[in-house]
Amino acid sequence: MQSFFSSKILGKTLKYSLQFYTFSQSINQTNMIAFLIASGVVFYITCTYIFRSYRDFGKISSRWYVPFPDMSFSVLEFYEYIERSLQKKGIFVDISRVTYKQRGVFSSRREYLRIERGEYIFLICAAPFGTDFFVSWWGGERIPFYKDLLPRIPGIGPILNWLITPKKTFYTLDTENMFEGTVRKCVQAAIDEITTNRGIRGLSDIERMPLRNTKWQ
Repeated sequence: MQSFFSSKILGKTLKYSLQFYTFSQSINQTNMIAFLIASGVVFYITCTYIFRSYRDFGKISSRWYVPFPDMSFSVLEFYEYIERSLQKKGIFVDISRVTYKQRGVFSSRREYLRIERGEYIFLICAAPFGTDFFVSWWGGERIPFYKDLLPRIPGIGPILNWLITPKKTFYTLDTENMFEGTVRKCVQAAIDEITTNRGIRGLSDIERMPLRNTKWQ
């Protein structure tokens, strides 16, 4: 009789042990699937962030360029003139020199004059193009890490970005327009200085207007 109860208890123990093992295996499989999904999402977000051009410079609001046929001048002097003009304006801006690849990963780099005020940024370029020369700018906004990251999260990312991102006030928009106008005048004043000293035609009113509605990939 005792052996009968012992075998019965042993049988139930084995049964429950087998059920527990099956349950634990199902949990492990679920965790593994969840881990693989989460890893895939993180890998996708990381790749789309790393390989996006100009990660800190996304939303383009204005751009401008002007060519100078059969002409060349000092890029260093041009940038320095703009820096001095901005300093005389008495507005708080952060001015630096940055370089970007001209084409692919192994191409040479081109120096830009970077002017920042808050989230608003100007990238100014002066460079030769064959026997010609050109001056350009790109005006846009810095993209904070969270604003760049959230839209890349599948599903809830765009919703979270909409909830967290504050709306711009009228004053913010006004000061951004003033900043853009100030930088534009300083760039064009530098060009006027060069064209006047060399006795060549200056910029027309149409050439001074920025180009709007620019698509940026």
